[in-house]
Order: sequence, then structure tokens, then C-alpha cells
Amino acid sequence: MLFLLVVGAFTLLGLQTDGLRMGMLFVGTLLALIFAPMLAGVLGKFINLPEHPLWWELGAGKIWAFFILMTAVLAATQPLHRKLQHHIKHKLETNRLAEWDRVNSIAGISLGGILGVLYLMLLAGIITPLGYAANQVRPNESAAADEPMGYRLAARLHRDFRTLGLDKSARLFDPASDRFYDAADITGLLYHNLRASNLQTFRTRLVAYPALVEAVHTQHLFHLLHLNSTNTFLLADLQNQATPSRLLQHAHVRDALTDEDLRKKLAQVDTRDLYDYLRTGKSTLYDPATLRAQKLPVLLGGWELDVPATQQQFESIYGEMNAREKEKLRAHLDALGQFLLLSFSEKNFYLDGQYFAYKALGAKPPPNRTVNGLIPRPEPPGAFAQNSVRILLAGPWQAKGDIFTTQFQWPHAQPPIRCEVEIQEFSNRLRVTLKDFNNEAYIFRRTGSAE
Repeated sequence: MLFLLVVGAFTLLGLQTDGLRMGMLFVGTLLALIFAPMLAGVLGKFINLPEHPLWWELGAGKIWAFFILMTAVLAATQPLHRKLQHHIKHKLETNRLAEWDRVNSIAGISLGGILGVLYLMLLAGIITPLGYAANQVRPNESAAADEPMGYRLAARLHRDFRTLGLDKSARLFDPASDRFYDAADITGLLYHNLRASNLQTFRTRLVAYPALVEAVHTQHLFHLLHLNSTNTFLLADLQNQATPSRLLQHAHVRDALTDEDLRKKLAQVDTRDLYDYLRTGKSTLYDPATLRAQKLPVLLGGWELDVPATQQQFESIYGEMNAREKEKLRAHLDALGQFLLLSFSEKNFYLDGQYFAYKALGAKPPPNRTVNGLIPRPEPPGAFAQNSVRILLAGPWQAKGDIFTTQFQWPHAQPPIRCEVEIQEFSNRLRVTLKDFNNEAYIFRRTGSAE
């Protein structure tokens, strides 16, 4: 139907005008296609284009530039067409003029058909990125019925393009970048997997990806991704497959899309590697062997608490624990490890979770115990199990050979508390030693690594 409408309209236009005018329109179209990308970059300084960054990703600047150039071409060719028609009419003999009119009419119809096909592909190129994204982030049928008509139409047309094999040809006229399509794939993957049993796995992968560590700890993204019953975006809208138009209306989504600092952080991400990592849990760029080969810090990325190994560390430090105390410590570590995530960017570390003690767990034993030293006195899980997942600690880290150092700081404690921390990596594990907390050590395993 779209083919008949567009090609038919231009063929009729060629029939009603002539080959000379259609030739000018054809040349003008080619010139506009060539120069529109150049004009798009400066267009925003003079014209109020859509502020939403997604419109720019969809090529709004190039589309507007094309229309402006075509308007200029049509305005410039109108007097030129009149002059040429006048010149031909007075220069050609009567019999030659009749031949010219016949050829000009046939040329108009032919060029009209050619221009119809060209503009059909241009229109398909404009529809393709929106339709592709709409199909990647496609809710269930009942929810999809609430989407705006333009969104549903773009999705349907893109499916038709793929069926007819026009999608590849349309990409020649597609104003969107390759990163847009990678981003659409990533968004679709997250949209369909940040829910139910996959929620924790995909959320952890997303937060732990090294190039995203800084980005996901910015205000807006962290609010969208934190695990809390009040987070309606993650635990209600996505769980119920809310429509994309509704998700885009969420306050933190709008703020994130317009946050220039966040956009700069995301611009550094290799989107193809991120997609593969989210899908498989393996990153080519940030594989430990690759990091070592490139002499990059091997601790980059996310690390989850290894509860059994951490339990062994505490049992070796506090060797006089009885069975009951070991059981209490294990319950504390099990609850702690459900959401505790230690992640490193190239400059900073972030410890996310529900709780982390701001003092050593080792304390004096109760009076009824005869122990030569200290034993762990952890908080029971009930004391923090209802806490939301938040940024517990953050700060810069430094490398000293094979050892990494940082400080854990609790500035709101009275008095403020600091603890020197030493970090060592071995076999996809991190040993995090709290030097000022009786050298208590927590073991973290790399996210996605085997148990």
C-alpha cells in the first residue's frame, strides 16, 4: 500500500508536470541528500528542533536539513524552469516543439516513477530506526494496543519491510547510526529480561560492566536500577511490561536522557561488546586475560561476595568460635551477600548493598565465654534485611604493584570512621582486607565467574 501511494503520487506528479521539472526535482533531491548531514550539525543553532535526544538519535537534524534544502531547491528552480520553458518554446520550430513536448511528457512520467521509488526508500529509511526500536521493545499484545498510533504503525511497517526484503536497502537512507541499533538491541534485551527470575542476573551484569560502572552510579540511573519496593520503574513497570511510551515518561528516564554528563559517559561504551556481555555474561574487551595483556587493572568490573570463602577467612582469624557463633556469622554473611556488589571503574570503587558494618565484627566475648581474644559479633539479618540497596561506600583507589589500596569512609558516623583497605586479586577472586578492623578479610568473586 505504501509503495502504491508514494510511487503512484510521484508518477502522477510527473504526468501533470514535465520531465524538465522532474529532472530538477531529481537533481535537487540528490544534492539535498549529500548536503543534509553537513547542515544538520549547525541547524540546531538557528531552528528549534525537538529537545528530546532520541529524536536526534533518529536523525531529526538530518531530516529537517533535507526539507530545508529541498524547499530552497524548489524555490530556486521555479524561475529557472520558467526561463528554460520560454527559451525552448521560442527557439524550437513547431514540429520539433511537438516532439519535445512528447519526450518531455514521457521523461516526466519516467522520472516521476524513479523519484517515487527513491522517496519510498527515503521514507523507509526514516521509518526503519523507529520501527526497529519499536519491535525490539515490544510489549505484550494487550499493552501494545495502548501505544500511540505512530509507534504501532512504524513497528508494523518495519516488519513489512523485512518481509519484503526492503529493510537492507532502506538502511542506505537511514539517518540513525550503528550505535542506535546496538542501543536498541541492548534496550530490548533489558526490557524483556529485567523481570521475574532474570531480574537479579541482568541487573548485576549491567551494573558490573566495567565501562558502565561510573554511569550506573549517577543519580538518575541508580534511581532506576536500585532494588527497593518503592522503585516502581524496575519492580512494577518493567515487571508488567509497561509500554515504551509510558517508560519514557518516567521522571528519571527523562532526566537521564537529557543528562549531558551521563551521555558522555555512555558514549565511551562499546555497545556491541556490552550486548554480548549482557547476553552471555562474557566480555571480550574486559576478559581478565585481556586486561592483563593490555596491562589494565584486573579488578575492573563487578565483584560479588563469596560467602563460603569469607566464612573461612573469619574462622581462620577468630579460631575460637563455637558452632552457634559460626552459624550466626554465616546467617549474617548470607544476608549480606544477597545484594552486596563491589565494582571498580578506572578511578573509583563503589560498594552497593543493604548493609556493611562500619566497625570490626570482632568484639569481646560475653562474660560466660572464656576466650583468649575476640569473636565475631555480627548484626543479625533482621537488622538490615529490609534496607534498600544503595551506595554504601565509594571513593578512589590506587595501585601499588600487584596490590590495590583504598579507604572505606563513613563520614556520617560520630565520630567519622576511616579504615585502610588492601585488595589483592587471585584466580577471579578479590581478598579485601580491612587493615584497621583487625585485618578482617572479605572474599569477592568476579561477577559471572564459576562458584
